[in-house]
Amino acid sequence: MKQLLLLFCILCTLHVYSQNTPARADTLSPDEAVRIALENNYDIRLSRTDAEIARLNNTRANAGMLPTIGLNVGDNVSVNAFQYQKFFDGRSNENYGVLANTVSAGVVLNWTLYDGRRMQITKKRLEELERLGTLNLQTTVQNTASQVLQAYYAIVQGRLQERALEEVIALNEERLRIAEARLTAGFAAQTDALQARIDLNQRRSDLLIQQNATAAAKRNLNRLLVRPADTPFEVTENILNTYAPERTTLIQKIRRQTQPEPPARTARRYAFRSNGKYPEHLRTRTHHADSEDFIAKPNPAGPAKKCRSSRPDRGRKPHA
Repeated sequence: MKQLLLLFCILCTLHVYSQNTPARADTLSPDEAVRIALENNYDIRLSRTDAEIARLNNTRANAGMLPTIGLNVGDNVSVNAFQYQKFFDGRSNENYGVLANTVSAGVVLNWTLYDGRRMQITKKRLEELERLGTLNLQTTVQNTASQVLQAYYAIVQGRLQERALEEVIALNEERLRIAEARLTAGFAAQTDALQARIDLNQRRSDLLIQQNATAAAKRNLNRLLVRPADTPFEVTENILNTYAPERTTLIQKIRRQTQPEPPARTARRYAFRSNGKYPEHLRTRTHHADSEDFIAKPNPAGPAKKCRSSRPDRGRKPHA
C-alpha cells in the first residue's frame, strides 16, 4: 500500500512539473520558413486561385469559336373536366375528365463563322489574362518570400544585438565592481561609481528594448507564416555567406561602365593598328598649284593612287 501511494505521489509530481516546464521551441530555418509561408499565406492562395481561374477561362469555347447546341424538350399535360362534341350527322359525344398530353422536342445549333475578328481578339485577351495571372502569382510568391526572409533575419539581428548587449552589461558590471572597490579603498571619487552604475542601467534598458523588438519581429514572422502569434521557435544565428561571384564577369561589367565607347577617330585608329591600312577617306592629299589633279601620299600597304578632284576650280591660279 505504501509503495502504491509513493508511486502515485511521484506521478503527480512529474505531471505538475511537465505542466510548469515550458515547451521546447523548435529551431526554424530560413528554407522551412519560406516553405511554410508558401503553403499557408493567404495572398499566395488568392493569387494561385486567380491564376487557376484565368487558366480555365482561356478556352476557345469562351472566346466564341466553337458552336453551341441547345436542346429543348417540353411536355404539356392538361385535363378537361367536361368535353361535349356534336358531329354533322347528328351524333354527339360527351366526355368527363379528358386527359391531353403534348410532347415537344427541338435541337438548336448556333455557330458564328465570322464576326469581324472579335473571336480572335477575345481569345487573345483570355491568353493575356492567363499570363497576367501567372505573373501576379510569381510576384506574390517573390514578395512573400522576401518579406519572410527579411523578418527572419531581423530576428537574427536582434538576437546578435542581445548577445552583444549582454557582453557589454557584463563588462559594465565588472567596471562597477572595480569602481566600488576603488571607492571603498579611497583611490577614486564617488562620481566614478555613480557613472558606472548609470552606464550599467542604460545598457540594461537597451537590452530590454531590444528584447521587445525581437519579440515583435517574431510575432511578425508568425503572422507571415499564418500561425498563432505566440508560437515559440528559435532561429539559426549562424549566417553563412555562400555567395561566390564570378570575378571575371564583374570586372568586365565594371570596365564597360567606367570606360566610355571610343570616338569614331579612335575607332579608326584601332582598325588601322589591327589591319595595317588606313581607310580610303583618311589618306592625306597634296594639291598641285598648276593642275586640277592631286595625288595621295603613298600608302605603306600599297601603291600610290591618283585621284580626280570633284571641284573644277580647285588648284587653279586666281586671275589677275
